[in-house]
Amino acid sequence: MGAASKPVRVQLDENQTQATVRIDGISRPIIAPVLGVEPANTSEPQRIYLASRIHDGQPHKYTGWDLTGAVSTIMTRLPSAADGDQS
Repeated sequence: MGAASKPVRVQLDENQTQATVRIDGISRPIIAPVLGVEPANTSEPQRIYLASRIHDGQPHKYTGWDLTGAVSTIMTRLPSAADGDQS
């Protein structure tokens, strides 16, 4: 049986130095410093490198963004989240 997917939404501050991440099932937003942002072909970020690890390392199915990384979290935009704002 597969686990339910967890929607992930992220907002960057104006200078792209801080991310506010919301993951369904977690009541508080996670605020983390940003190390870097790789843009997509549009002005939207494709990949966001956080200075800390915000995911638990357990296998989850996410929608919007994929969260990976051993020491810090790398957020990669999933194809279904390509439209709209940074959520």
